[in-house]
Amino acid sequence: METAIPSEEKRVGVPPLERPLPKPSPLQIFWERWGPTVITIINLSVFIYLWQLSQGGAEPLIDTRWIPTPLDLGKSIIKNIQNGNLWRNASFSATTFVLGLGSTIVLGVPLGIFLGLNRRIRDVAQTYIWIGYSTPMIALLPIITVVLGFGRTAKIVVVALQTLWPIMINVLNGVGTIDPVLLKAGRLFGANPIQQFRKIIVPSILPWIMTGIRVSSRRGLNGVIIAEIYGSTRGLAYFIALNADQRDSADVFTGVLALMLISLVVINGLGWLEQKATPWRQAVKL
Repeated sequence: METAIPSEEKRVGVPPLERPLPKPSPLQIFWERWGPTVITIINLSVFIYLWQLSQGGAEPLIDTRWIPTPLDLGKSIIKNIQNGNLWRNASFSATTFVLGLGSTIVLGVPLGIFLGLNRRIRDVAQTYIWIGYSTPMIALLPIITVVLGFGRTAKIVVVALQTLWPIMINVLNGVGTIDPVLLKAGRLFGANPIQQFRKIIVPSILPWIMTGIRVSSRRGLNGVIIAEIYGSTRGLAYFIALNADQRDSADVFTGVLALMLISLVVINGLGWLEQKATPWRQAVKL
């Protein structure tokens, strides 16, 4: 009598054989890496084509006096790059933004830590902080201009006032979340105030600092635009306002695109910096 031999899958205690995953094709590898970029290029190409198409013919759908054609915009970009107008004004705006935001970080972070660690002083200063945060800077522009004139210093002060409050408030709130047990443990292990600051306080509030800088960057860019439109002889916002007065829509949109590019670089750059500075925070994001 023949004895049936159980198959590999039916043997008790023996797991079924695992089949290897199929190797992805070169097209799948390419699409996994470059798919989003390809889709973005296609979307932009279709948008530019429809934009150009809507402004052609005897009766265009969009008046070229207000919105230039893509071809006219491209010519304007090339022209302003060649004559140096775009670089000169963009570098002025970018430098003003960096100096204003940088001075705010140097001032706002230590001030926020100091207020966060001193409850009585914080309770007194908190009202004034929120008043400063809620005050529209455009209302203070005439005073700043009278005191500092129309030079770059006035623009830097406007950017600093726009960006100071979010950083200070975020750092102040971040200090409030530090576990007192950590500070007590640091003192028990003999850590001096400087070591507590470097090893406990700064790592604990670093995500709050980065969030404050990210929020402040948007307000800072708005501050640059407001300050340059109100009174300046250089900068992208001045370039846009000047060409708007001259009804040159192509140059206006060239300046707008340059501002958009600076904004994208700032926001993405700060996002990358936040990932590098707080890798543990990125690891727990869903």
